[in-house]
Amino acid sequence: MNSEERKILKSIVSRVERIHEQRDELAADISDIFAEGRGKIDVAIAKAAISYRRKLRKNKEKLEDAEFKLAEYLAALEDTGTEVTNIESRAYARPSEAA
Repeated sequence: MNSEERKILKSIVSRVERIHEQRDELAADISDIFAEGRGKIDVAIAKAAISYRRKLRKNKEKLEDAEFKLAEYLAALEDTGTEVTNIESRAYARPSEAA
């Protein structure tokens, strides 16, 4: 490996390690924020809501399709007599059918 390649390698490794440290600090901050909510809110549900909103921002149509399929699966399980947890009922329609 020549000196230029070593220099590039060191730069890349250094930058990635710095970002990993920042990510770890952010993860600790997020944990602290959720700790504030423990006992006051259902933290697991809050995390699920955050995850849902992130997915929605990334690809709304794909998420809507997944919700439709989930509703279909839950309905199919109810038809077979399998107990399904009660979730808030909501009209699910494929994005193409919503219009």
